Amino acid sequence: MTKLYTILFSVAITTFAVNILSAQSIEELNKFRYINVPKLEYYITSPKNAGSTLAFDIYGIQKIVKQTLRSKGFTILETTEAEASVNRDNCEIGYCHISQMSNLDPNRFDEIVLYFSDCNYKLVYQCGAKVKSNVVKKVTTAIPLGIIPMQQATKEALKEFDNYEYTYNADKSIVKNEFPVSQFDYKEIKAYLKNESNKLDLIEGIYESVDVDFYYVKLAIIKNSAWFDLVIIDSDNISWKPMQIRGKIKSDTNDRYTGNWLFSPDNNLKLEIEKGKQPKAYEFTFVDSTNNEYFEIKFKRKFPK
Repeated sequence: MTKLYTILFSVAITTFAVNILSAQSIEELNKFRYINVPKLEYYITSPKNAGSTLAFDIYGIQKIVKQTLRSKGFTILETTEAEASVNRDNCEIGYCHISQMSNLDPNRFDEIVLYFSDCNYKLVYQCGAKVKSNVVKKVTTAIPLGIIPMQQATKEALKEFDNYEYTYNADKSIVKNEFPVSQFDYKEIKAYLKNESNKLDLIEGIYESVDVDFYYVKLAIIKNSAWFDLVIIDSDNISWKPMQIRGKIKSDTNDRYTGNWLFSPDNNLKLEIEKGKQPKAYEFTFVDSTNNEYFEIKFKRKFPK
């Protein structure tokens, strides 16, 4: 993304992938013994300095969220989003993601939303509020002016906590959902694809996403009986683990494959893959039938050449 202004700063938030929340109740937070609230990171660029400086919680938002949760009896953890992914096997931990939105004007924050998810990346509760001021602009000089409006919006978002009485309920413990894992590791997959004695289908290979507006994904497509498995090799989506089988496809026509993709445990998307116009380019179309939505991602086959 091209940097338009030297004094712009961006919030460093790991992309947060959860399934859609159909119903919510603050009482769902009683399932958690702990709440993880990662540090709010900002990369600030000064007009006097071309480089960026890392700063934390410049508006005091995280501090307010932690104080509110502690006042209700939660034990607060503060690992980063990436570090927290390692602990996702512990379903006593809930995860709070603080999002500062720019819905109307890309140059200022106009909304704060808090998302609470479980060990399966399922969203169990969310709350938010509008920032009732136009002074919260994404420039370094506006930070002091934005502190009070941002804190007011945070307190408004947390309003339901005023009457909430937290009681940890171990009887409602969450069960960890497991994804199927490929029987082959990465080296074995590459050896299989490299072996000229194997009669590979045209779709088999290792692919990388080339869209900058989507997660980076490196995956392998290999034949498994009548279907083809889509196996995660690497991704910056922390919920997509290496060697997980996240999708299955089969041949529809000579240039088209159809199947499904497990975006999350409860979000099964239809998947269509077609050969693109450029050499080794493929178009992946993910279809959410429940919400009648779809998005397209470009991939390029990296191996075999």
